[in-house]
Amino acid sequence: GVVCGYLEDYCARAVAEQGVMMLMVLWRKLKNQIKQFNSFSRDGLTGMECRGKKVFVVGVGKIGREIVDLAGGLRMEVKGFDQDRSVPELSYISLEEGIAWADVVFCSLSLTEETRALLTYEQFEKAKAGQVFINVARGEISPIQDLQRLLDENILKGIGLDVYPRESQVAMVLRSGKQMDREMTKTICNLSQRENVIFTPHNAFNTQESLKQKAAKSVASVMLFLEETRFPHPVPFQFL
Repeated sequence: GVVCGYLEDYCARAVAEQGVMMLMVLWRKLKNQIKQFNSFSRDGLTGMECRGKKVFVVGVGKIGREIVDLAGGLRMEVKGFDQDRSVPELSYISLEEGIAWADVVFCSLSLTEETRALLTYEQFEKAKAGQVFINVARGEISPIQDLQRLLDENILKGIGLDVYPRESQVAMVLRSGKQMDREMTKTICNLSQRENVIFTPHNAFNTQESLKQKAAKSVASVMLFLEETRFPHPVPFQFL
């Protein structure tokens, strides 16, 4: 009997920009650029530009649409994968076609029983040479052990993650500073040290603009509930 509501969107642009930033950091080898500043060496620092490269957006919802917009602005070629093909100007293709075609794959799917462990080693076995994978959605969609194997076998050239499987447990171990005796956390921490890996602490939403929107929408939702005992965006009954 409890009425529940949610905030429909306050950070899609911020999350999309973080994903594109991760891609640029990987393609321009920024980790190594920073390391090599003290020697002012450019050896091994030749990077890649965005223009003309192929982008495959897996999940073209609110965040996915913003990634499409940003990639288009960078003059990249963009295709998408989604059951709801609601962006008329976007070309939609299958997962298999997209992964074989793309220079970079962005994951911006919602986590459901259908999408859980959707992007596995088997999906990426035939990835285009040199492909980069960026996940700003949910870690359970791309198992971390599969990503490690894809990197070890040189199938993927780089990964950027802002989300992780069993994220609350990973966060608890990292925040506590205790010995990392959980296998999942060990794997994530070991991967984070690689030059072709960018990990951030589920922080893509965290911009001044997004937090202002979050606060304003939260207040508006509470005010509506106090006046009319309903929320602007009620949680559907089947999710309670």
